[in-house]
Amino acid sequence: MLLSLIVYWWLAVHADAANVTNCYSPPPSQEVEALLALYGSTSGAGWVPSWPVSNSTNCCDGSWSGVTCAEDTSGICHVDSLDLAGYRLTGTLPMALGNLSYLSSFAVSQNYLVGTIPPSICEWSQVSILEVNDN
Repeated sequence: MLLSLIVYWWLAVHADAANVTNCYSPPPSQEVEALLALYGSTSGAGWVPSWPVSNSTNCCDGSWSGVTCAEDTSGICHVDSLDLAGYRLTGTLPMALGNLSYLSSFAVSQNYLVGTIPPSICEWSQVSILEVNDN
């Protein structure tokens, strides 16, 4: 019975996930800047795997591991999900993360992050998964 309730809750929370269209075009510049701020404040060059920030500013093209993008209703590509669990992030989360306003999932667990969670993430109105444990 409990498992059925959990599955029902998960399906209700994620019902719109089936309607998401992945995209590969560049997102708005403030979203790229937020990811670059994250990369810079958490020693991105030491991540495993790392992002090709010197070769690509299109974080939605599939070359930025852990980044998933989706189109909004007007066809604009946005960063939808960040899964950087276990990437060896060290440092702090930047305030600029609040600019990822279309984010639905954020996972940075099992890293070496310190400090507080920036209050700017209160701007994330669509987040249904937030994993910051084991840091």
